Amino acid sequence: MNNNSIYDQTQLLIKKFLLFVLISIISFFFTAYAYEIFFVERYLILSSSSPLTGPEKAFYKKYLKALRNNQPYDTRGVWEYVDDSNKEIKDSSLLTYPWYGYYWLKTDFPGPGWSTEHIYNSGDIIKFENEVVPFTGPSLSRVVTDNEGGNYAINFTDEYGFNNPIGLYNKQPDIAIVGDSFAEGISVNSNEDTTSFIRKTYPNSINFAKAGNGPLATLGIIREYVEVVQPKQVLWLYYEGNDLVDLNKEARDSQQVGNFLLNYIDRKFTQRLFFKQNEIDNYLKEVFWQNYYYSNRSFLEGPLVRSVNQAFSKIEKMDKIRLIDRLLLKNTFKAINQTLIPKLTILYKSLPKKISQRLNKQKKESLQLKDNYNWSLFSQVFEVANQNIEAYGGELIFIYLPTFDRVKNQDQRSFTSPYGVNSETKKKVIKTIEDLNIRVIDTTSGLIQHEDPLSMYFFRQDGHFNKGGNKYLAEIILNDLN
Repeated sequence: MNNNSIYDQTQLLIKKFLLFVLISIISFFFTAYAYEIFFVERYLILSSSSPLTGPEKAFYKKYLKALRNNQPYDTRGVWEYVDDSNKEIKDSSLLTYPWYGYYWLKTDFPGPGWSTEHIYNSGDIIKFENEVVPFTGPSLSRVVTDNEGGNYAINFTDEYGFNNPIGLYNKQPDIAIVGDSFAEGISVNSNEDTTSFIRKTYPNSINFAKAGNGPLATLGIIREYVEVVQPKQVLWLYYEGNDLVDLNKEARDSQQVGNFLLNYIDRKFTQRLFFKQNEIDNYLKEVFWQNYYYSNRSFLEGPLVRSVNQAFSKIEKMDKIRLIDRLLLKNTFKAINQTLIPKLTILYKSLPKKISQRLNKQKKESLQLKDNYNWSLFSQVFEVANQNIEAYGGELIFIYLPTFDRVKNQDQRSFTSPYGVNSETKKKVIKTIEDLNIRVIDTTSGLIQHEDPLSMYFFRQDGHFNKGGNKYLAEIILNDLN
């Protein structure tokens, strides 16, 4: 090989190397400027001297999406919204209450210290003079629920405090729906919940669901309301994300209501709540709201109000970033120095320990999964409900609702959710129900097969179904019913 050939090859290698360096530099700066322009807001919005909670981060993400899409987003806290709404309402019967049924009676109100102080609802504050414990809110009222989609949703309650049109109790219902917030229609208006879309096919369908209900509270509603009106079919919408967890809490809620819900395992136990709505209304408006709910109303705002204010402050800072600072990648390097590098350093130092802890946790979880839930009580609840519904000639149908993560990952088999629910848990739930000869409709496959599954959720994030999601869920259920 002559010297000219070696020289030519060397020149070619140098050119390739220089081209590689040039492409690398261009790629680096393109990536860096893209991050600076489009993603540095994540650092500005999500970083804080005080760590942000999951709900606060979710609020930021939703608000930023709304901002980008020029979509209105009501940033008022729920009580600010309630106060502003009530100023526009002259009829006192239409006062707006943030009310989620039995959930608020059994839960603990965070006190002034938010995470350290709690005001527990022991039996004395939720009982009437004759010890009646309600499951519904005030009747014939406007009830504000949540703001997951940029605007607060409004439910109009019926004669018994449920999310229905007035006048459905004049004849035997075709269908009754029970369950928690997914079934009730949290974060959507009254005509946008799943029951409303089912009602287009079966006009006399009633929504008896309440947010926060676990299986025991739902059994209570079946006893107090469903068995009185005797619908032909009862659809129990079971949410895999938290219903088993809620059952565990309900079974040991002595700190709140003294295991009251376990009374409903007795097939004959009832408070006859269907005939005591006036008493329920009077108690909620004159006793509970004034003495406990309104006096502790700040707990509903808490960190969310602070997060809204922090969001605005940080968004203003983002808008004021100078062009020269963007060109110098000032905030990109700041984000790297203050977030990425410390995290990598901590990760490097703690990695061996974290791997060991993770392996031990997985072993522990695998051992606990089978015994983590009260399967005996779970079976007992549905057995009692089914027996009582069959006794008047009705049919109980179990509707299985998957979590957002399962739908997002389009995963029906190998799955474990952040709630600890996995495919084995699901198999055991369905087998337990089928062993009781209760019909099962599993909506997982249908929801996953949606042409754009994430479009069924507000801002394509974890949460409740939007109007489109509820409509699609109703279609799945109706197809199986028919």
